[in-house]
Parts: sequence; C-alpha cells; structure tokens
Amino acid sequence: MHSPAREPPGEPVPGAAPPAADVSIVIVNYRAADEVIDCLASLYGQDHGRSIEVIVVDNASADGGAARIAAAYPQARVLEMAENLGFAGGNNAGLAVAQGQFLLLLNPDTQLPEGVLRAVCDRLAADPGIGVIGVPQEVGGGQIVSSALRDLTPGHFLVRAFLPAGVIARFLPRYNIRYPEHEPRAEFACEAVVGCFMAMRRDVIDTVGPLDQRIFIYAEEREFCHRVRRAGYRILHMGGLSVIHHQGVTTRSIPIWRDVQTQQGQLVYIRLTQGTGAARLAGAAMSLSHLVRLPIELAMVGPLWKQRLECRLKRLSRSLKAVLTPPEQTRQAID
Repeated sequence: MHSPAREPPGEPVPGAAPPAADVSIVIVNYRAADEVIDCLASLYGQDHGRSIEVIVVDNASADGGAARIAAAYPQARVLEMAENLGFAGGNNAGLAVAQGQFLLLLNPDTQLPEGVLRAVCDRLAADPGIGVIGVPQEVGGGQIVSSALRDLTPGHFLVRAFLPAGVIARFLPRYNIRYPEHEPRAEFACEAVVGCFMAMRRDVIDTVGPLDQRIFIYAEEREFCHRVRRAGYRILHMGGLSVIHHQGVTTRSIPIWRDVQTQQGQLVYIRLTQGTGAARLAGAAMSLSHLVRLPIELAMVGPLWKQRLECRLKRLSRSLKAVLTPPEQTRQAID
C-alpha cells in the first residue's frame, strides 16, 4: 500500500488560533470566499453537541479572500498556501494541524443544516467499524441526490461508450458510477462517498494516511475510501440527513479544465488501485467513448459548440496518451 505524500501546513493568517476541539472541520478554499463565509455562518450558527475547530485552507487564491474570511470569522483558523495544492493537498494541510477526535472534510460551497454534524459524530462514536460517513446532498431546487459512489473500473467506461446513462442505471446498475438502485435518502454501505462531506474519526487517518496528492482534484475521495475499506472499515451513506451543496463553485468558470481533470483523476485512481494495465484499458475505453461521441459534437450547433468540441478533443488526447505511452512511462504520463 502506497503512502501518500504530505505537504507542510501553510502560514496562518494573523489571529488567535482556537483551542483544541472535539471536531475539526477542514474547508479548502480557492477563490470562493463568499461561499466559505456562508458555510461558516451555518457552522457557527448552531450547537453541534461538541466543540468544533474550523480550519480554512486557502489554496493560493491571491484574491484577498483569505483575509476576508479571517476578518469575518476570527474564531476560524485560516492557512494560506504558497501554491495551489489541489483538493487533496489542501485538505492534507488542514489535517496536519487538526486536533479533533472527529474530522470532517467539507466543501466551501456547502451549508450544514441543524443537527447533521451531531448525528454523524454520534454514529462514528457508536460504531468503530465505520471508517467514513457521507450524507445525501440537497442541490438546486431542493432536490436530494445520493453521495454514494462506486469504485471505477475499465468496464465502467467501456459500457458507457455504447449505452446511454438511463439504460445503464436501469439494467446495469453495477456499471453506474453511483447507486441508482437505492433511493437517494437511503442508508446503505457503499464503496466511496462524494468528497463534499466526508466525516471520520482520527484513528482512520492515523491508520490509512492522508489523501493522495497524486490526484489533484476529482477521484481523490474514491482513492481514500478504497484504502479505508482495505483497512477493514466500512463506508456508510447515512440516511435521514443531508448537506446543502451548491455544486461546482470553485470550477464553474473553467468547465473544460474541470472535465479534463475529472478524467485525469479517474485514470490516476485506476492506476493507483488496479495497476498500470487497468489504467491503459480504461484509457482505451475512454478513447473509444470519445470517438463514438465526436461525430455528435461535430454535428451540434449552438453557442457552446466550440467549447464542447475543444473539451472532447482534450479528453481524447489525454486518454490516448494513457494507452500509447510505453508501460514504464505510464505512471508519469497519467499523473
């Protein structure tokens, strides 16, 4: 089992650090200060039944947001990174200074309804066999969606190359990236949970190590949960609760980058968990999927036509690179 690299914590924004707490909440910010401030309002505006410390890691936003957050909520600890470490690296910097018995990785574009953190920590305290807890998400318009994720394999991408998502969800749910066979609010064991809300005890991090920084963003939660399950813990999608999630705030202005990084993270995840051969097979399946869809992109018209085509070609280039690179160079090509 590999040991993910750790980055040293950044420099704190001037201000008194809060005392040790029962629950450490780590929020990674990249040019989303307004959303972070709203998130902190939800955290500090309720009684969680346990003392909390909030660590905001600013990933080199260079927009004055870190100082704004520190001024709005001086009780939070704000760390400024010298460079953008990605989601995994930013969370690791926060975890390196966290003191709580319970740890929560929380997206900046979330708010916690009353009682969620209390219920989750109570469950973690009562059942040491649970390694990570995720909860359903309330997204736009009050819609509830599941946070449970499946492991990814080359077969997922091969099936998706030929079948529409609706057919896969109905007839081949095992090849869906989520769990369409479960109601979104249901409670069930799963293979991973979405990284917008991941709660755990400190002993889990002590056992499996931090997030793997070879995945810059997207799929890092799958890789972490993979190690948690290998260590003998369960991953729980906890029903009856939800986190409000305004999705994609930190990447909404760069959709091409987001889509390319999503694919890149998936390829790195498969290489880390299933080996180079599986990563090359996944790259081949992705390439086939892009080739099947490329004529559709070419035939479409509209204001986003050029953007969609550019994104498709970039993803095709990355997936082909994962296939055609000699085996001894595959790791560097994918990473």
